[in-house]
Amino acid sequence: MNFKPQLTLLLICLFAQAAIAKSNCEDAYTSASYGLSHSKKAFKANNFDHQQYYAGRALDALEKTRDQVNNCGCDGALVSIASGIENLEKAMDPKDWDMGRYFTKRAIADAYSVLENLDLCSTPDETSSSEPKDGISETDNTASTAEEKAAYVQALDELEAAALTELKQLDQTVKKLSELLDCEVPQFSMDQIKAKYDGQAQSESLNELQEQLIEDARSLYRQALDAIEACWENK
Repeated sequence: MNFKPQLTLLLICLFAQAAIAKSNCEDAYTSASYGLSHSKKAFKANNFDHQQYYAGRALDALEKTRDQVNNCGCDGALVSIASGIENLEKAMDPKDWDMGRYFTKRAIADAYSVLENLDLCSTPDETSSSEPKDGISETDNTASTAEEKAAYVQALDELEAAALTELKQLDQTVKKLSELLDCEVPQFSMDQIKAKYDGQAQSESLNELQEQLIEDARSLYRQALDAIEACWENK
């Protein structure tokens, strides 16, 4: 009996499973990076509402990370994820401001630990892995990677926040113009736009996020111009 076809199929399945697991762990790394970024924002928040808001976003990100880690098999990250979730839940409902900052700071440490474990899971085992390379330890490399990823996520968040502010101002300008011209112009739903980007960013690259925000701005212009033209035609 020829077992070659069965063996080939088995190898294909194994490679496919490995690829899926790797992809899920990469997704988990992205989600954990969002958790770290939002935890830092919660810690730096200058009022109680913002602290709770960003703690909530960080909690959502870590809960998503947990689900993705369960699918990719990096069990070493689960302990830190559980600790981070617990600390963020406490940060969302602290007895005072200082305790909120305390639990948020602990959640930041948990998020770094999650990223370190995910790095270990995605790094092939090497017999020389215990030896530092070029004078740089594995821990230093892991921390550097986590910082770079967190900085990238923060750049996405800052672009999103700035663009949403501009869209809001544009929305207000359209409203004033409609009042001046005595035309009824449908208002752009800022709540809908914010909901689109809230929680987790819809794009994983700056270019994709920029394209989406530009499209939202174009939509506002089109709606406003169409409504104003229709208004003047009926006068």
